[in-house]
Amino acid sequence: MNGEMSFLQVLDNIAKAASDIGITVAALAYLLGVVFCVSSFMLASEAANPSKRGSAKSTAWLWSLGFSALMFALPTTIASISSTFFGNVSTDLTFAYTASETKKLAPLIPILKLIGVIAVIRGLVVLRTVAVYGNYARANNTLGKGLTLIVAGVLLVHMKETLGLVGSITGMKLGIDMF
Repeated sequence: MNGEMSFLQVLDNIAKAASDIGITVAALAYLLGVVFCVSSFMLASEAANPSKRGSAKSTAWLWSLGFSALMFALPTTIASISSTFFGNVSTDLTFAYTASETKKLAPLIPILKLIGVIAVIRGLVVLRTVAVYGNYARANNTLGKGLTLIVAGVLLVHMKETLGLVGSITGMKLGIDMF
């Protein structure tokens, strides 16, 4: 091949790097949790102002504090949402990967898990923005967009189970054994 890399080799290299990227994403989620927590205290001090009592923003600090807790407990948050869709499945958020000759698309699993976790984080950020500032207040964020990102992220984290579910509903064989 004279130094050329195939698509599967590129996927293999990305999947091997996914564990380091996953640690960075988890650290980002914790950092966002801290930012949301500090922001909720700032919103609480604004809500304590007597001139703003009774306004819609008076409960925004509670929403912000709730979403900061969800960010701090991101693996538990994803596991809770996953149990709603798939029952008792293992929500392993490790992105470790070992090469396999029999399963050529195996490198896609840690990559899709990583994309799914990022989508859940983005969905939580969108929902927090909607709760604090209202629909369309910031960058066209809506409740539907946030919920869609969370559901899609959880389905990506459990790609094998998602394909199995779609296959059993439609009666099609979707090649789950390739993963």
